[in-house]
This record gives sequence, C-alpha cells and structure tokens, in this order.
Amino acid sequence: MVLDDVGGSAIFDKLTNRLGSLFPRSETRERVAGYVKGLLSQCQRKTCWQLAEWLGEDSPHRYSVLT
Repeated sequence: MVLDDVGGSAIFDKLTNRLGSLFPRSETRERVAGYVKGLLSQCQRKTCWQLAEWLGEDSPHRYSVLT
C-alpha cells in the first residue's frame, strides 16, 4: 500500500478519528496519524528513526513515545 493511497482513504480517516479520541492534544493526534501512515507505508524498516525520516522529521523522539 502506498502512502498516498492510505492517507486519502475513508478507512484511514475512520481509523484516525477513532484513535484521535484517545489523545486529547491535537499535536499528539497528528503524530499518531503520521505514525500509522508510516506503519502502513512502503518504508522498508519500521523503526522510529526510519519512520521519522520517511515522514520528514528531524528526530524520532515524537514517535518513540507512541511505541
């Protein structure tokens, strides 16, 4: 599955809305959505470092707290 296919799908939107209710802060909800996109992406390895790089972040710290 390609990131573009995942990010725009109704199923992905339903999933992120459902998960979003678990996180009161909007920043955390955005990070969770990005993390799930990374997990469903074509990224070869699914470590926090590589997912963060793949998503264009400087460091994995924002994603490592989600694991």
